[in-house]
Amino acid sequence: DGASVLLTHSYKTSGRWVTAVCHGAVSGQTIPMRCKWAPGGNPLNFADFSLNLKISPDGNHLDGTLISAAAGSQESHYSRVP
Repeated sequence: DGASVLLTHSYKTSGRWVTAVCHGAVSGQTIPMRCKWAPGGNPLNFADFSLNLKISPDGNHLDGTLISAAAGSQESHYSRVP
């Protein structure tokens, strides 16, 4: 609990790369995160967003919801790559 978490999320959409940087802290099995776009990483002018992630019991997966004022919400899934 309380451990600081940094997540950098890059992906390609509409033929352009975007990069968000998310910060949060572990609280039990959850990580609520606030995300902002990296400098130069938002060529499509997306709004900032939040992630509410749940840590799997084995610690290898994060599942949750991405919440954006502009886009509503969508599922979000991350897995540790060995």
